Amino acid sequence: MKVSRRTLGWWLALCGVALAAVLVFPAATLAAPPPAKSKAADNKPPSHGKPGSARGIVQSLVEGAVVVKELDGTTIRIPVAQSTHVFFDGKRAGLERVRAGLVAIASWKANGAAARLQLFDASATVAVVKSTTARSVIVTMPAGTNATIRVTPKTRVLVDGKPGELHAVKPGFLLVLRSGASTSRPAIELRFLRPG
Repeated sequence: MKVSRRTLGWWLALCGVALAAVLVFPAATLAAPPPAKSKAADNKPPSHGKPGSARGIVQSLVEGAVVVKELDGTTIRIPVAQSTHVFFDGKRAGLERVRAGLVAIASWKANGAAARLQLFDASATVAVVKSTTARSVIVTMPAGTNATIRVTPKTRVLVDGKPGELHAVKPGFLLVLRSGASTSRPAIELRFLRPG
């Protein structure tokens, strides 16, 4: 599966918006509840009638939905339920990890909640897997450059938060790299997410 320049550009722009939001607004401002009028509007039950997808910055968590703002300014509600599998920076988590300022990605079917909700901290880098070998993973970084990450038999591999094998990782999977992760030394742990 090839990754288009448009997809990589989108990732770069989304990470830039998330970082800008964190730098411009203090954490207290991001976590502050919206004005009474907006809060009342957010308490409306989410519409589950149509399938959809969303990629944007979390604004709030309301009953049955995560409210996100996309890059074009559109506000979208991601329908969620207890059955929704939540991943935070590549690790399994719960809906309690949802907070304003995180990057969120999800899709859902008509009349249903999102099966998977992927959350990323603005400090995390999300790269797209280009290929894998027994000793390395080649990824495309948000800026469009390729990076090679060395692995050893001791490298811990997680796929969707569960222990996995490197040979199960396919092109197009996402690799979540923590801030300050080095590509010059073999990785101790790699966290992969299946796309979509």
